[in-house]
Amino acid sequence: MIMRTKLLSIAASISIVLLLMFNAQSFSQCVNGSIRPADNFSVGTYSPRCHNGSDGELRFSNVFSTAGANDFTNQQYSVRILSGPGSPSTHTIPVNTSNYVIAGLTAGVYTVDIIDQCGGNSADRVVTIVNPLSNIPNIVTSIVQSDKYSTGGNCGDMLKFKLSTYASTTGGNITYLFVNIFINPLSIKYDFLSDLDRAAKE
Repeated sequence: MIMRTKLLSIAASISIVLLLMFNAQSFSQCVNGSIRPADNFSVGTYSPRCHNGSDGELRFSNVFSTAGANDFTNQQYSVRILSGPGSPSTHTIPVNTSNYVIAGLTAGVYTVDIIDQCGGNSADRVVTIVNPLSNIPNIVTSIVQSDKYSTGGNCGDMLKFKLSTYASTTGGNITYLFVNIFINPLSIKYDFLSDLDRAAKE
């Protein structure tokens, strides 16, 4: 009785292993050499967030075989980067999947295609991941005289200016340099208002 139980257990284990092997092979094999990945797949690009960054992406969609939409004959498919930064490289697409993303890429011109288990491949596609501009903020400053005052009997010895600065960034410091071209000493007083403070005051 004990021997029979052990034999049944061993037989069950072998059956499970064989079943797993069969399933793995059914998803990764050459079935029909006359069918290959179709040429009409789409490739979108996502630029790195920073200049010369390495978090760009190639986003593939509509990946099917030449037999028609939703057909994955001869899978698993793979994306091949034939030329471009870090090439050549191969990226396996999960089974029964028509969309796929390759991340961690730098800006550049990439040549890609789709290949199946029979060695059949789609037409090449050339795409460009654009490098974003350097992280240099665009800063615009305007200075307008808004008033003139007299102090201590000196006519018009105090001038009031409105200085406005707009920047394309949300952080960092801005340094202003004031140059006095006259001999008289220059004294500067300022009242800084942020956009939020100005909106509340108005």
